[in-house]
Amino acid sequence: MAYDTYISSGTFTGTGNSVFLPFPGGVDWIRVYNQTALAQAAANLAYEFYWQTEMPQGQGIFWTKQGAVANDPVTVGFLAAGLGFSRYDLSMLSPGAPVIETAITNAVQPVVSTGSTAGLAVGTIVRLSNDAGQPNTMGIDFEIDTIVANTSFRVRYALANVPGAAGTGGFYRIIAPNSQVYPLFAPPWRFIVNISQAANAVVTTSVSHNFLVGDNIRFNIPNAWGMTQLNGQIGTITAVTAGTFTVNINTTGYNAFTYAAIAAVPFSWAQAIPMSANTSYIVQNNLYLTPDATNNIATYGMLLPGGAASPGGANADVLYWIAGKNFSV
Repeated sequence: MAYDTYISSGTFTGTGNSVFLPFPGGVDWIRVYNQTALAQAAANLAYEFYWQTEMPQGQGIFWTKQGAVANDPVTVGFLAAGLGFSRYDLSMLSPGAPVIETAITNAVQPVVSTGSTAGLAVGTIVRLSNDAGQPNTMGIDFEIDTIVANTSFRVRYALANVPGAAGTGGFYRIIAPNSQVYPLFAPPWRFIVNISQAANAVVTTSVSHNFLVGDNIRFNIPNAWGMTQLNGQIGTITAVTAGTFTVNINTTGYNAFTYAAIAAVPFSWAQAIPMSANTSYIVQNNLYLTPDATNNIATYGMLLPGGAASPGGANADVLYWIAGKNFSV
């Protein structure tokens, strides 16, 4: 195999979020071009990104337009940790080491205090444990958004109600860098933190769910969560946002959904469990899926963080990529 042999290429439109590109056979290098940044008459836009296997995980090289007109010079630099390319084997993800948290606020978007936010980024999935002050948030995987370096991070998707008391100290572990590399199967099952009383119920999950319109979901709603009339029902998804999905079930006459109170522990969590996709052929996370209940999507691939200064691009950016292998003897 010749040096720098190209084995795969493609294009995608950025959403501002991370993009996972599957490479079942692995790659030794990848190059990404941001066509939108190249076409814009603005200075300091990153337009090209490169990584090869010897570079650190989560980094890479980037090229930036220094000026706002054609033929202006460019600058080159090394992406900071977490802003570049990361290789993942979805079949072998392991939780990170326990990190001490010192407090958790009693809020619908709890804020976790900690002396170390190393490895955290917007969209990271964490799991809390061992906080006796707020046991009803322990063991659930949460996606986070606001991060104050080495001070705190916040749960992204709002709970139906406050947990009931502040946390007093425990641990958190990083489960996955984001929801795209979080499931082994697609569609994945998800924890539920809120459900509306509406003609078409809107369900909020604890992390971005990655469900699609047309997926059929069965609900597991134990007694501690209030809306027990929904337990065991199957609904079809009619609309989605990153952290919510709407189903064709009328919950207006049901009991209000309640995030389980501290007095209810121990308890089973409310869950959304995929049953099937009613579309004949769909694409999810750049992988083709059939309408089974779940599909094993474990593969080797590359995560491209989103953002104007990262290879995943900003929202609506058009990006092209090529990837390949180096020579072997």
